[in-house]
Amino acid sequence: MARANERDTASVVGFHAESYNITDGTLDIVRYERAAESASKLFDIPAVAITLCQSFSADRNGWTALMLSNGEFHTPHGMR
Repeated sequence: MARANERDTASVVGFHAESYNITDGTLDIVRYERAAESASKLFDIPAVAITLCQSFSADRNGWTALMLSNGEFHTPHGMR
């Protein structure tokens, strides 16, 4: 299994954070799925997790993750 954040996926598989809509706070989940699939194929591993940090203020953050496991993509409830 591999774990990465957006910066890691940008440098390894060319995924960049512009899939985030700063005005309404939505993410393009399909781009994360493609990045996870690319990393899975590149490194021949069955599971890839991408961590996401949501900044509410300078000292308050929320964390979540997306995961590709054996060809199935999993997102937190309400994210798709």
